[in-house]
Amino acid sequence: MAPKKNKALAKKTTASTKKAVKAPKPAVAKKTAASTKKAIKATQSTATEEIVKRYKKAKNPAVEQAATEVLSHKYSNQKRPTNRLILAKIKGCKPEEVLNEEIKQVNDLVTNRQKRIEAQGVPFYLQPYNSFCMFMEKVPDKIMDLFQDINQLIGIKASKFRTINDTEEALKQMLFNDELIKIKVGESKEKKNALVLFKEYFATLSDKLLGVLFDDATSHALFTNTDEEHHQRPHTDYLYPYPRSKKSLNLEEYYFAWTAIVPTNSSGTCLNVWEKPGYPTNIHIKFGEIFYFRSDVIHSGGRLDVHTSKSGPKQLYERLHFYLPTKLQVADPLHVNLTHFDHRTKFDDIYKIPSNPWSAKAKATKKEPNDNEEDKKPNAF
Repeated sequence: MAPKKNKALAKKTTASTKKAVKAPKPAVAKKTAASTKKAIKATQSTATEEIVKRYKKAKNPAVEQAATEVLSHKYSNQKRPTNRLILAKIKGCKPEEVLNEEIKQVNDLVTNRQKRIEAQGVPFYLQPYNSFCMFMEKVPDKIMDLFQDINQLIGIKASKFRTINDTEEALKQMLFNDELIKIKVGESKEKKNALVLFKEYFATLSDKLLGVLFDDATSHALFTNTDEEHHQRPHTDYLYPYPRSKKSLNLEEYYFAWTAIVPTNSSGTCLNVWEKPGYPTNIHIKFGEIFYFRSDVIHSGGRLDVHTSKSGPKQLYERLHFYLPTKLQVADPLHVNLTHFDHRTKFDDIYKIPSNPWSAKAKATKKEPNDNEEDKKPNAF
């Protein structure tokens, strides 16, 4: 029996030995290879990983800054480097050390910011980044209900409207507060009038119309007296304030005034608006819309040839023009501003219109830069 036991024991011992020898070898080899690979990778990118770790902990300001630079290049004439190069410069590392994950973060952040900053396919005057100085609103129904009566009054008073300066009889205007007061609103014993209703509506936009003295709002009615292309001179509706000494600063007064244009006819009206020196964008303010713009927005009334009527009776394009003044800039219906902030540079020298029926006359009678007589002519909107 002994030999059998020895044989069995030898067999068991051999199997155990083989198992023991076989088992650890792959595990050790696999673990050693992984550790080596990890060590090599760690050695190659220790600095990068530390930087990434630090930036992630701080919500990755490198990505934030890179997105800002990408957008800055978008709006400049300079050739934009790649996102990888921008990130590498910000982080102070080599381009190949920038992680693909970070590149994706930059791309996503740029896209999200563009959605907040810039609306695709929308002109500059409706872009979110310009909403601080110009915006469009829908007309409330209670205001639109007034339009028929307003247009009727404009027709009745048309002969008393005067020509807006430099428009060659093309644009007519009239102070209209007294006329709006005649239009009664509501059925109660103490009826409101149309002017009060407009003022109350404007006051609902006080978060945008900062500093406006709504009780002092002044209205003009206008109509177009020609079917031809016409334009006013580039201007602002309020005189630019002269610089004041620091001792006299009162921050409560330092809000620019506003203007509101409200077409009361079904065809709307047109307005030239400048984003910068050069040629304007001729915008169509549609029926049911009100266009608001701050006192530093260069503009002029009038329409391009594309908006003129080709057949049928002459359209009046009736509209209301509201001064919405502030403590800093009060309404002065008899004066417009034709010069830049320096009170010397003439707007029509740098803000152009394709067809200026008044330009030759204006150039021929141009006065010295320090002469403000031109600014004292009767008002034009």
